Amino acid sequence: MDRLKKSKNFAQMGTLRSTVKVIIPPPVALLLPFFVFGSVKVAEAQLPPPNRLEVFLGDSQVQRDANQAQAQKSLKPAEKPTDTLDFQAEHIEVRKEEKKISGTGGIVMSQRGVQVQADAGTVNTETKDGEVSGNVVMSTSEGLITAQSGTVNLDNETADFKDAQFTIEPGGYEMTAGRALKLSEFEFELDDSSATTCQCEDGAKPWELLSDRCHITKEGYAHTYGTTVKFEGLPIFYSPWLAFPVKTERASGLLTPTSGGTSQDGFRWRQPLFLVLDDSTDLTITPFIDTSSRMGSSAGFRTKFSSQSDIDTRLYYSDESRRGSSLRGVDVTGMSDPTIDTHRFGGYYKQNWAPDPKDLDIPIQFVADGHFTSDNLMVREIQDPDVGLFNSQFLSSVAVVRGIAFSEINAEARTEYTQMLQTPQEAQPQRLPELSLSNSQTFRPFGFNPYGVKIVASGAATATNFDRDIGGAGWRYITRPKVAVPFHLSNYVSGQFAAELSQINYQLNDTFMGEGIQELDSSNSFTVPIVGFGLKTGIERAYQIEEDSWLPQLVALGATGNDLRLTKIKHTIEPFVNYTYVPDVTQSDLPQFDQNDSNRHRSVYSYGFTTRLMGRMQRPYERSRTVGELSPSAETLPMFDLSSSTMQFGRSSIISPIRNVAVRDGQIRELASLSIRQTFDYVEESRDKDPLLNGFSDFGIGATLSPSQYLTTGIVSNYSGYDNDFTSFSYLLGMKDDREDAIRLRYQFQEGSHDQLEGNFEAKVSEQLRLGYYGRYDLRESEFFENRGLLRFINACKCWSLDLGFGNQLNPDNRQLLLTFTFSGLGDITQAVGLAPRNNQVAQ
Repeated sequence: MDRLKKSKNFAQMGTLRSTVKVIIPPPVALLLPFFVFGSVKVAEAQLPPPNRLEVFLGDSQVQRDANQAQAQKSLKPAEKPTDTLDFQAEHIEVRKEEKKISGTGGIVMSQRGVQVQADAGTVNTETKDGEVSGNVVMSTSEGLITAQSGTVNLDNETADFKDAQFTIEPGGYEMTAGRALKLSEFEFELDDSSATTCQCEDGAKPWELLSDRCHITKEGYAHTYGTTVKFEGLPIFYSPWLAFPVKTERASGLLTPTSGGTSQDGFRWRQPLFLVLDDSTDLTITPFIDTSSRMGSSAGFRTKFSSQSDIDTRLYYSDESRRGSSLRGVDVTGMSDPTIDTHRFGGYYKQNWAPDPKDLDIPIQFVADGHFTSDNLMVREIQDPDVGLFNSQFLSSVAVVRGIAFSEINAEARTEYTQMLQTPQEAQPQRLPELSLSNSQTFRPFGFNPYGVKIVASGAATATNFDRDIGGAGWRYITRPKVAVPFHLSNYVSGQFAAELSQINYQLNDTFMGEGIQELDSSNSFTVPIVGFGLKTGIERAYQIEEDSWLPQLVALGATGNDLRLTKIKHTIEPFVNYTYVPDVTQSDLPQFDQNDSNRHRSVYSYGFTTRLMGRMQRPYERSRTVGELSPSAETLPMFDLSSSTMQFGRSSIISPIRNVAVRDGQIRELASLSIRQTFDYVEESRDKDPLLNGFSDFGIGATLSPSQYLTTGIVSNYSGYDNDFTSFSYLLGMKDDREDAIRLRYQFQEGSHDQLEGNFEAKVSEQLRLGYYGRYDLRESEFFENRGLLRFINACKCWSLDLGFGNQLNPDNRQLLLTFTFSGLGDITQAVGLAPRNNQVAQ
């Protein structure tokens, strides 16, 4: 715990920070060391971090959308639509008395966007009826039909074809029929038909629906009669009648159910029902049952009013009476309230709203993001990431109205409620509500001068009503006027002087702090002045890269790296130093709502640097050209922004993506970076006011290395110089290759909290066989929190896949055998078979 307190010394440095920015010309870079692989800033990976919901990278929604877009076809007539009948052929015969035109040797006739091609054909110039034979192709704005022969009418787009083939919608069902009647633009009647969403290049159909008769309405349904389902040539199902949607737009209907079982909850069934209420609104109702634990339903509602206004919500109800008093494998160690409601409720509500400028030209916005459960264990057992992660410690709900008043003042009204899932709810303060006003103005009493000196005056006022059961409650009022004077010396150094006056007043309606604790005064206040100063500079140098050196070869690894080549690199070093002083002001007998209630006496120096390696990527043919400087100045490349909050540094385990900046005819990519920071509190070092704090904070260290699309790695850590040890550490590694093998690892350590390893592994055994695994391992307890392994078999032309595997979760304790069968275009059928509980004592 001591180390945890010490590490906060860095994160909780002065509330006043200077916003400085500095550039020093490239020649000065020769005076400083060249950090080639010292790497990183906290960043997000080119490869995504481990994800328990996606064992395979290809299962992500982003990848699914890309595959669907690639599968769609553009089916348009070759000629521009006209109202005039056009007939072309190698040999043409005109019979005026019969009002007919015939052609052989390949004919094309078209009108009003309908085009028919064939080896031979005849058309009536008055009725627009035609007869065609041999390699017939009819194309309209709705799609393309091929056949051996038939009759057509170009006016009403009807036809009667023999041995026809067509696609119902782009990327959808491929249909064949012995006879196909095109009754209208959207209706078909088929005899001896076959339907499938997948056809191999050799013409094989891994699965298909064979029907004696079929009626199809585009953007509607297909009704089949005397239907047999064949899988790999074997009949596996027969029905006298079937109906299925053939729509590119959303359609109401039953979605694919999921079923199976777990070691604790028994047989499981989920049956979603999707209802389209209008063009921008839908409702999904999903009844569910776990035979040993619960039965209930969820209801998800979505609507979109405009590009700026929408609602997305989902509600759950679950009757838990089937479980009795059993925890069903849930470990409640350390929970303040492990009660499970017999009638469970939960859900989330998200809304964005802004007026349409055409209707109401007022700069105002409303945002709501609410999450709730009726008991603290619901997110573990009924898992829905939109409601809350299964391992959440709390759920936060926020509603905010913000806008601009009097054309200059930023106004905001907010309510914030936090539901604690582990610790007691009574001591958690809730903001009900919080009101704030802020404004900022810039003055130039010295005009536009070579030093950039100006005065930036700003102010903020906040009134918050804190509500909680124990520990004091009531209103807190904060006003913070602030003056900053930024400056720069040429392009060498920039800095800022700043002063702030923090005035805090309390008006409490509940002063009781608990048994044996002194009661607070109902009215109290204090004033704290804060002053600060900061400097920042940047040093850079660009280097030409030889074509045959190892670094361009490393950056160009893999098929995707062949497009661009590394031709030049830039190294930057960006040091900074800030100072914040808070005088010793008496602040006794005050409530503790958040960090604003404690402004301790401190004299804090914060300092550090960030160094980056930037690369310029160009197409290979540009290598022969003379390459100028990477950019006119360091301002054209991203630099660490010291005005950003340091509260987040060292606390995130996400590694950020490779940053690409378009410049001239090439591309700038951040290949590596290293950032080190620390704070020193002179007051704490000299007076030792707090035994849990040291004068020097932990070192905050961040490093990433992303040389190519195939490799991303990085660390975020806090290192104690007093103990010569890490107080927190997070490491992320992502690797993949052209064979589609991938590894995604994340290691996280926090002293006194957790020490765990998480990862996804994916291996391509062959074109048709893949192995996938997800696991999360507790290194302190030497056991798995969760692991899941899958063997995926994909047929030769990727028309269906079969997943076989296992799943194991510690809390709640559940083990499963997994089976998922997926038809291309039809969704998946998922089964899960439960195993006996591993720990009967936990399952009671």
